Amino acid sequence: MRTVRNDVVILSGGLGTRLSSMLPSTQKTMATVKGKPFLEHIITHYINSGFPRFIICTGHRHEDIENYFNDGARWGITIKYSYEPEKRGTGGALKLAEPLIGSEDFFVLNGDTYLGIEPIRVLNFHKRNNADGTICLRKFNDISEKGEVVVDQKNKIVGFLEKQPVHREGLINAGVYIFSKNILSFIPKNKEISIEQDIFPKAIKDFKFVGYQTNTFFIDIGTSEEYFRSQKDLPIH
Repeated sequence: MRTVRNDVVILSGGLGTRLSSMLPSTQKTMATVKGKPFLEHIITHYINSGFPRFIICTGHRHEDIENYFNDGARWGITIKYSYEPEKRGTGGALKLAEPLIGSEDFFVLNGDTYLGIEPIRVLNFHKRNNADGTICLRKFNDISEKGEVVVDQKNKIVGFLEKQPVHREGLINAGVYIFSKNILSFIPKNKEISIEQDIFPKAIKDFKFVGYQTNTFFIDIGTSEEYFRSQKDLPIH
């Protein structure tokens, strides 16, 4: 297996309010699933595809993550940490990590979601489309409780729709992205900002964003129902 030089940035600083009543003393991404922290399952998935360099954006209970993973040597990888001293949102956390990002194109993952894509295929798709940003999209049969991502026939992302009380299928943001470094210049410093709500709708007007569509396994452990489902359904590597 060849080594991939692209960095993997994982956003793991959230408060996890939806799970706090069930796991009050646990950082959300460190919630135990099938005997390991959920975050470890995500990291292992990318290790198995040849990615050796990770940057974890931490915040709430950051010491839980840092004490467990340390520098990553136990897994034969390198892990760096970008600590968010106050709430900055997903965009602000990514901006804080900018000095640590060494590759021109890099993955950005939400640490509370797992998507079973083959990362190399997504990376090749990103490069083949000469994209500034790639968003992995998961098809759902009923998106009445989810926002929708709209793409054209060439997979270019043309819009984002808020939740609509209409029972139909559509594409949702699955929480896995590839960005080229020029996207970082679009994110303001020292500001609480959301990648999904504040950056994407504006960035698609100035940069080329494409959607990688997949039907692979997806789970978001942000709710108790999905957390319990992960104990049964999450793939083991």
